Amino acid sequence: TLWVQKRNLNQEKEFYCATDKRKKEENIVLTEYGVKYHVKFNKYYDIGIYTDMAAIRERVGKNIEGKDVLNLFSYTGVYSLFALNKGANSVVSVDLSKKYIEWLDENLELNPELDSSKHESMVMATKKALMKLIDQERTFDVIICDPPSSSSDGKKRTKAIDAYKELVPLIEKCLNKKGKAYTFLNTHSITRRKFEERMRQYTNGTRLKVTDPIKLTGDCPSLKGFPEGDYLKGLTLHKS
Repeated sequence: TLWVQKRNLNQEKEFYCATDKRKKEENIVLTEYGVKYHVKFNKYYDIGIYTDMAAIRERVGKNIEGKDVLNLFSYTGVYSLFALNKGANSVVSVDLSKKYIEWLDENLELNPELDSSKHESMVMATKKALMKLIDQERTFDVIICDPPSSSSDGKKRTKAIDAYKELVPLIEKCLNKKGKAYTFLNTHSITRRKFEERMRQYTNGTRLKVTDPIKLTGDCPSLKGFPEGDYLKGLTLHKS
């Protein structure tokens, strides 16, 4: 089966099955690094997993065993389940969408070998969740922050690059000493250099140090002469 999706700058999409025009939608199960996920074609704007980040997940996974992990903007929980599979001590997933957290729960049910008692979901805005965790004096060894390029909390729409100004100080408070926060930006309209400049600005005066640039590799490498393909930028924030 071949599904095709067309998108435009107005966030409008056209999704159709090229091999069977009678199909209106289709659900399948995809396996990545031994973990199963529900993939849903033509039901929502996205299908439930960003496979272009598979190689990055593998890289992050080397720092997860025995750690307490916080997954912000968790979507359907791909990083969360991956962390459980890599032996995380605990995983907290945060997403504003109840629909996506329910999808995460469906993914957990697909993987009975994972210890779901080590997982907790928080259905709320990321900033609110971080403030709640700070009030509870909860901290983490690994924080993953992969926001959509533009998001809304129901009251206002915020670009990810601007949201980091408020999120970075909160992430610092939730991060254990020597902990790492993996932060991402998904847009080709902001250069890698600009993203790093802004993150260095936001971490100035904190105990966070910007290190280890992250870019797409594996099946989706960035190519010279094609800046549009370098849409995903990542930086590691290391707490001293």
